[in-house]
Amino acid sequence: MSKEYIKASIQPNWKSKTLAEMISFVRESQFKTPGQWKAESGGSYQAAMEKGWLKDIYKACGIAIRARWESMTLAEMIAFVKKSEVKTPGQWEAESGSSYNVARKKGWLKDIYKACGIAIAIQPDWKSKTLAEMISFVRESQFKTPGQWKAESSGSYKVAWKKGWLRDICKACAIAIQPDWKTRTLAEMISFVRESKFNTARQWQAESGGSYNAASKKGWLKAIYEACGIAIKSDWESMTLAEMIAFVKKSKFKTRGQWKADSSGSYGAANKKGWLKAIYEACGIAIKSDWR
Repeated sequence: MSKEYIKASIQPNWKSKTLAEMISFVRESQFKTPGQWKAESGGSYQAAMEKGWLKDIYKACGIAIRARWESMTLAEMIAFVKKSEVKTPGQWEAESGSSYNVARKKGWLKDIYKACGIAIAIQPDWKSKTLAEMISFVRESQFKTPGQWKAESSGSYKVAWKKGWLRDICKACAIAIQPDWKTRTLAEMISFVRESKFNTARQWQAESGGSYNAASKKGWLKAIYEACGIAIKSDWESMTLAEMIAFVKKSKFKTRGQWKADSSGSYGAANKKGWLKAIYEACGIAIKSDWR
């Protein structure tokens, strides 16, 4: 959905929309499945359902209805997947799990992958790889940290670990090995947190739990928060509106859901003080539409 359309559709009165207007909205939003529509615009989906328009909108916008997956032919399933423009099996399964499962049960996956140009990940025999081959693989994959390598290719990581190659591979591929946070000085820890550009204590804890825990055990959290401009949870209630706006701008929250998830304490304080609307406007955060 374009930014212009989102902006124009803030707080629409969906009750007054005609079927033609609703179809236009769904087409412009380019929803591929009922699940995607419901997830991205639950209010408009609910309004259409209450008016009994779902089937007409699905038909007009080319959205496949879940109940039809079992009756689809292979050719129809291929056409659906091509239209959905999925790039990987994982993306297809995530965006339309029901169609994926039907295709899997019918044994069509390989044919659909081939017809739609979806690359099938063939698991290499990591155990037979030499150290040089493993280094070459890790370099090509451009892993930045051991954690990323483990998350994206656990099979190769486990084999390298079992063979005792981790340190050699990390060194050859310039992958930073987990720092010994316990030996860091306060100044070094402040420098690390500044460079990492953590906006909240929760973000720091989520992205680098080891460093956060080490700082917590040493009693450095408050000093680091102050040095790096990270708001402490207990400070939210004492913030002025201007300070809260500055914090939200710095955090670069795109939606109120992201703000609430990343910093529930500040969101709760702003909500209690009735500042949400003012902050949304000041920071360019879209206000939830009145779908009713």
